[in-house]
Amino acid sequence: MRVQISPDELKVLAAAISWTLWSPFYRSTAPEFSEPQKERLQAIFDEICRELHLSDSGWSATLDNDSLIIRGRTVTVGSSETRSLRVCLDACFTEIGHSTTEVLAVTGLPSVLYSSLLDRVSKLGDEAGVTMSE
Repeated sequence: MRVQISPDELKVLAAAISWTLWSPFYRSTAPEFSEPQKERLQAIFDEICRELHLSDSGWSATLDNDSLIIRGRTVTVGSSETRSLRVCLDACFTEIGHSTTEVLAVTGLPSVLYSSLLDRVSKLGDEAGVTMSE
C-alpha cells in the first residue's frame, strides 16, 4: 500500500518531526530515538523543507512501509526510517492533537489534515503488523 501525501501534508510531517526532536512533551511521553535515528530524522526534515521551499504546483509525495518518495527522489530507505516517521506523527498528535487551535498554531494547517494523514499512515503500520508505539 502506498499513501499519497500532498505538499500541505508534508508540512504536517515536517512539523511532527520538528516537534518530536526539539519540543518538550507535557501531556505525553516523548518517543526515544538513538542519536543515529535523530540524525536521520533531522536529515529527512531538512530534505522535506528543501522540497517545500522549491515548491511548485502539481507534485506530491508517496509513503509506503519502506520509503518516502518526494518528486521521484527517495528520502527514506527502509522500514525503520518510515516507522520513525509514523512514530513522530503519532507522538506529536498525541501531544497537541486534543486542540484544533494548537494543531493550527504548530502546523499552520487545520487539524483535520493532520488527523487524516495520521489515519492513512497508521494503516501502513497496520499492514506491516507494526504498532505506533514500537
